[in-house]
Parts: sequence; structure tokens; C-alpha cells
Amino acid sequence: MSQGRFIEFNQATLELLGCTEDELRSRTTGEFYLNPQDREQFLTLLEEKGFVKDYRVDFRRCDGKIVRVLMTASALRDSEGNITRIHGITRDITEKLKTEDALRKSESYYKSLFENTLIPVLILEEDGTISMVNKEAERISGYSRDDLEGKLCTDFILEEDRMSVVPEGKISPENILERLEFRIIDGCGNIRNIFGTYGRIPGTEKIVASGIDITEQKRAQKRLKELLDEKETLLREIHHRVKNNLQVVSSLISLQAHGITDEKTIENLREVQNRVNSMARIHKQLYESENLAKINFKNYTEGMVPEILYSYGVMGGDIKTDIKMENIELSIETAVSLALILTEIVSNCVKHAFPEGKGEIKIELLPGEEFYTLSVSDNGVGVPEINLENPETLGLQLINALSRQIGGRIEIKAGHGTTFKIEFPADLKLK
Repeated sequence: MSQGRFIEFNQATLELLGCTEDELRSRTTGEFYLNPQDREQFLTLLEEKGFVKDYRVDFRRCDGKIVRVLMTASALRDSEGNITRIHGITRDITEKLKTEDALRKSESYYKSLFENTLIPVLILEEDGTISMVNKEAERISGYSRDDLEGKLCTDFILEEDRMSVVPEGKISPENILERLEFRIIDGCGNIRNIFGTYGRIPGTEKIVASGIDITEQKRAQKRLKELLDEKETLLREIHHRVKNNLQVVSSLISLQAHGITDEKTIENLREVQNRVNSMARIHKQLYESENLAKINFKNYTEGMVPEILYSYGVMGGDIKTDIKMENIELSIETAVSLALILTEIVSNCVKHAFPEGKGEIKIELLPGEEFYTLSVSDNGVGVPEINLENPETLGLQLINALSRQIGGRIEIKAGHGTTFKIEFPADLKLK
């Protein structure tokens, strides 16, 4: 290059500067510098050292575009030491710098996310060493960044939980855990419950771990369980006492009946006693059951029906029973109403259906998607037509009223025996 003119150049130079060969020969090198002081500094360095490596400068191309380049050049001198030519290589680093700038922005962005996210985040090595932590990790743990980084994460985990976090002293792709609950000891010596998630950073051996402090939730859960246990104990005690009180009422009725000679009055007292016993049995079953809200009506029926027959002096299987039910669980409200209905129907069968004291009673509870059907039938003498809108006896009035209470429809068929059918909603919500 003489007097700032291009003497020799290759095709890459033309492409870099966006010029034709004639354009390049017609221009001086100084015309391409975006900032003239860059040329002055470059020439000064070259004059002082004779060689310049990777000098960064911005050029304005012939088409007006800006390119960023690195120049490496050496000076050729005459016998008096004056620079006569400069040999140089120029590399376009425009895209490289754009990529680096984008990378710096990306790193800054993700560093900001890492640092300022509202959950604690840690970067771990395979052996569980903590490489980096964010501000929230410092706050939750009660330790400073210096206290945490470079230490094993297991140093801060409760001893009995350590193996679940870093099994066999190493986090590997085979034993990495995506979700895990464990306890840490914070900077004040308090135990905190943490729900953590783990994931390997792609292309590295590092693990990114985040966590949520669930200490208060665990305390609330514990307290809620204690309250539920207290409530369950209280409910069991209530059912136990109600059952005992109903049994006392039943015993008082029985004692009262001993002093009465009128058969009609004794029969009425027996019916009242059966109704009381039906309710007492439900509370007894609830007291003994694990589920305090539901009654297995099959178990209940199988225990209740023999008691009704016994109360009327039926012995030796003179009146047989055939109970066909699945293990259907009913709410206590539905079960009480259905138990009283069943008590009235079975009592009515025993009293009126079998003049000779022999027969059979079939009881079925058929489930459906929307409705259940309770069916009680006997092979007795049958009954005359019954006006369900205005029943005459107290028993039928109770059956009618209790059926309406559970949202049921009642149907009675008479002929060779009598059949009661009560259809009621499966998902019953009493008002």
C-alpha cells in the first residue's frame, strides 16, 4: 500500500469492502475508516512496533454498510526506516460480534431471571456440590452465598433425608429425581420442609435445582389432621352415646311393657321399640366403622332383620329371609330413613302376611346410575288395596313420609303376597 492506496488485494477484500476492483483502486484506505482517529492510532502503533495484531476497527463499505474487522499488519521499511508498504490481513468479525453481543444479552437476561426469581434456585455438580445460588435461596436457607457455594448440598439437609436427595453420593442420569420432598436445617437451626424439583442442564453435567418452602403448609396439614382426628373421635363418641341412649330408651320401653296386659298396647310398644332399635343399630355400626359418614346397608340389613323377627317371637326359621344386596354405602341420613322404612315393612309382614306363622320375606336393594330401588316382598296372604295418598295406619304413614323425605317414589303390589318398592335418588342431598 503506497500513499494509502491499495496495490494488491484479493477477491475476499473486494467482498469485505463491498467494492468493485476499479472502485477499490480509486479510493484510499483512509476513506474506509468509520472513525478517522482509528487510522491514526493504527498507523502510530505500526510505526512504533512494526507489527500490529488483531486491531479492531469499523469500516464503512462502498455500499454504505458498516462492518467490524480485525486487522493484522506488518510494515515494510526502506533503508532510512520509513514505511513504504503495509502487508495486512483483515477479517470480518461483524457476525461474530453480533453473536457475542446476543450471547451477553442472553446471559444477562437469564442471570437476571436466575437471581431475581421468587423461588430458591441452585446449580449443583454431580456430587451435589453447590456451584451457584440465587437471592431467594439465601433468604430461605438463612445462609449467605459464601456459606452455600462450594459446599455439598447434603451439608444443609437433615441427615435422615440426605440419601433420598443424593443417593450413593452422586446425582446421575439414572437416579436423578424430578420431584422430591425433604427437610433442611436453616441458618437459625430451624427445620424447614422443602418441595424440590431437579433437572439436568442440557449438554452439561450440572443440575439445576429449585424448591418451595412448604413448612407452613406441612404445619397446617398436621394441625388439620389433628383436628380431623379430634373430630372423628368426637363423632365416634357421639354415635356411641346416641346408641347407648337409644338402647336405654328401648330398655325403658321393654320395662314398661312388662306392666301392661293390653295386647294392643304391648304391640304398639314393640313397634316403637323396633324403631328405636333400628336407629340405635345405625349409630352402633357407625361407631364401629372406619367410615363415619357412610353405612354399609347390606351389613346393616343382615343384622337388623333377625332382630325384628326375634322381637315378634319368630323362632327356628319359621319365617325365612332372603337378602340380596351389593355392598352399597349410604349416607347416614338416607340410611336412617331407609332403616325405619325397612323396619315398618318387615314388621308389617310378620304381623299380617303369615297367619300360620310360616313364610318367606325377600329383600333387595338394587343400585342404578341415578336411582336405587329397595324391594321387600313376601309370599303371604296379601293385603287389600292401600290408598297411599291417605294411609290409615301409623306404619304406612311413616313409610309414606320417610319415602318422601329421601325423595323416593313408593309402589305397592298385592296378589300372591305383597311387594313394596321404593325408588330413591342415588346421590341424595336432604334439605
